[in-house]
Amino acid sequence: MAFDIPQRADWTIPYEVVQVDESGTETPVDITGYTLYFVLKKLATDSDADAIISKTVTSHTNPTLGLTSVALTAAQLDIAIGNYLSGVVLKTTSGSHLPMPVVGVRITENLIDTIH
Repeated sequence: MAFDIPQRADWTIPYEVVQVDESGTETPVDITGYTLYFVLKKLATDSDADAIISKTVTSHTNPTLGLTSVALTAAQLDIAIGNYLSGVVLKTTSGSHLPMPVVGVRITENLIDTIH
């Protein structure tokens, strides 16, 4: 899975945290009190300390339904066009860490910028 984000634009990445049972049924996970850690890296081998973007989210869109998001600013997205990897880890209220799948991100040309 991968998604495109325009360069130098305010952008919000939505996340839905669900638990999937053996039949494939998805149930929202209540993430009240959880902390989300987001990083954007050029290479999978880059350390979190070397991430191009690093964000911590403690205020969620609708925590009881497992909905949260990461808001990125145009200044943060003033990076080279190309392919990156995003990583997300949720820290629960008990201190456990729930890693989420690494997702490819493609920073694309911001067509609005090219019109001006």
